[in-house]
Amino acid sequence: MRAFPRTVAASLLGAVAIASAAHAQLASVEMSEPPDSIGGTSTPATQPNVAPPVELPKKEGEQPVNTGKLHLTLGFDIPTQYFSRGVMTKDRGFIIQPAAFLAIDLYEHEKFKLVADLGTWNSVHGDTTGSNVSSTAQNWFESDLSAGVTLKYDIFSFRAAYISLISPSDNFSTINELDFTFTLDDSGWMGKWALNPSVLLVQEIGDNGTDGNNLGGGTYLELGLTPGFDFEMPVVEKIRVNFPILAGFSLNNYYENDAGADQGFGFIEFGSRLLIPLPVNRNYGQWTVTAGVRFLFLGDAARQFNTNREDFEVIGMLGLSVSY
Repeated sequence: MRAFPRTVAASLLGAVAIASAAHAQLASVEMSEPPDSIGGTSTPATQPNVAPPVELPKKEGEQPVNTGKLHLTLGFDIPTQYFSRGVMTKDRGFIIQPAAFLAIDLYEHEKFKLVADLGTWNSVHGDTTGSNVSSTAQNWFESDLSAGVTLKYDIFSFRAAYISLISPSDNFSTINELDFTFTLDDSGWMGKWALNPSVLLVQEIGDNGTDGNNLGGGTYLELGLTPGFDFEMPVVEKIRVNFPILAGFSLNNYYENDAGADQGFGFIEFGSRLLIPLPVNRNYGQWTVTAGVRFLFLGDAARQFNTNREDFEVIGMLGLSVSY
């Protein structure tokens, strides 16, 4: 998510890159394949909530879990805090973030592939501070609905998606945006040192944005890197460790402060993520457990949005996903 409550008026470029991730969580290039925490090779390091996942590496000669045209990923994450693009939305109580994504293979020929996707990502909170409804929906802080299409040619991938960020608990006004993601799989050149660069460009549509209501939509840029490696273990075989790096910037009115001035730098984030495939018969899908930690360094604007918190945050996460 990228939205935050109404009450909150709410780098890096040492090479743009990114590698495999496992986000059952959701961020991917090859949406027709299964996950990471709800991710895998060529997974951008972008924020998790709206892009489909990719699969963990398979043994040589092993067939995909699903050879059909429809691919489903279900999963959830349990973070210690909920930060999105440097903006804190919840830092207390129990948080669970379930998601579901459907990928549809539309066309494939030689090195070219076209995939459509539909998805939903949600954040449900035990703490209902700021909720403006009295029903059970007061715990349902956010529900993001996404529809996208990915064009992939050889090592290049481009995804365009429309995303609507809704708050069933009425904590914030609906935000609509267009997301454009470009990724490059450089593993053919770099081997195990692959970075796989990614770039995310977001254009908010309408009057409501991340920095508040009736301020007009902002434009956001995110650069990512995700180096990582695999190692063998008994029973579960290949385990993946990723080291995602992100940097977020405002290109136009995305991080506006209380005085209405736009500030370009939003945050830098780095961390690690462990992806463990469970020993489940692959006829029942690919099951993956994820555990990770994120270290977040906030710019002045993001820190002000977060009610002048410290400019350094540590966020832990556990997740489970199944893809078929």
